[in-house]
Amino acid sequence: MKLKIEDSYYYRNAEFVSHKNEIVDRILSLITQLDHNFKIIERVDKEIKREGISSKELNTVIKKQLSSNFPGILSNSENEFEFLSYEEEYSFKHINPDYTGAFDFGFIDKRLHLYDCILYINSFLSKFIPESYEYLVQELPNKTPEIRMNVINDLNIVQNKHLQLQAVALESCFTFDLMSYKAILFDLNDDIEKIFFKKYKSDRLITSKEYDDKKKQYKKLIKEFKKFIDDNFSNQNTISINKKFPLILGEIQFANWALAKSDIDKLEKVNDIRQVDLVVYITASKSLSELISKQTVNFKTFVRTIESSPHIKYPVLVIGLGVE
Repeated sequence: MKLKIEDSYYYRNAEFVSHKNEIVDRILSLITQLDHNFKIIERVDKEIKREGISSKELNTVIKKQLSSNFPGILSNSENEFEFLSYEEEYSFKHINPDYTGAFDFGFIDKRLHLYDCILYINSFLSKFIPESYEYLVQELPNKTPEIRMNVINDLNIVQNKHLQLQAVALESCFTFDLMSYKAILFDLNDDIEKIFFKKYKSDRLITSKEYDDKKKQYKKLIKEFKKFIDDNFSNQNTISINKKFPLILGEIQFANWALAKSDIDKLEKVNDIRQVDLVVYITASKSLSELISKQTVNFKTFVRTIESSPHIKYPVLVIGLGVE
């Protein structure tokens, strides 16, 4: 069975972003190149038996087609893009898996990815350091004056370095001083490791299970950020944060129609992400919808839903797939 583009709908001027966009064209081309032998299943609709296909199989086949064919789609520009497949769930990967609401796939200019990672790190530390401070200080009344003074001095060192880190991030406008940021961050990390995780461990000043979980989250954050910059910016001291390519997210949806509302909530959540240019939403039009189920998300119902959702602030291209 071959698929075709049966319908399309442009929300908030999506036609201008998607027109002659090599990424969008490639997505749609790969889908229409599919020729898959789907397993035929029997359905009963209002006591009438009919043949159809599994929405789950359809979803899996399309995602596999995209994830296995996308690397290197832009000649001489592969290193500028990161393709995040459905297996990883779209996010500002390496940093915050909840940030975008887990889209199926996405393309992001790595320079913007870096900057959003930095914003998230600063936000995380702004909460984590005071929490660490609080957990230590609440035990101080039971300690000697010498221990109390040592703790306060150590905490001041950490807080001052965090202020330096924030200053480097705030100074960036069109370029980012990655070398200075890394130096301060990893120096700060050494102090956090020494002061919060090691130095006072024997005194059992920090014993909270909740704090232990935060500590694990912090360690993972730093480890993954280091890997991200090592993989992508290892020989660069300053980074231009002007994006050269559009930031595109994608969702493929053939499941129960109730998920249309969930997807709208996901789209609204993305309003908070810097400079999203386009979301490509792929679903079934009439001919394909009839093969799956009338109770699933389809082009007509989703367009109606998005038209009544004024809070989405960026372009959305809705694609309805049919069968040839």
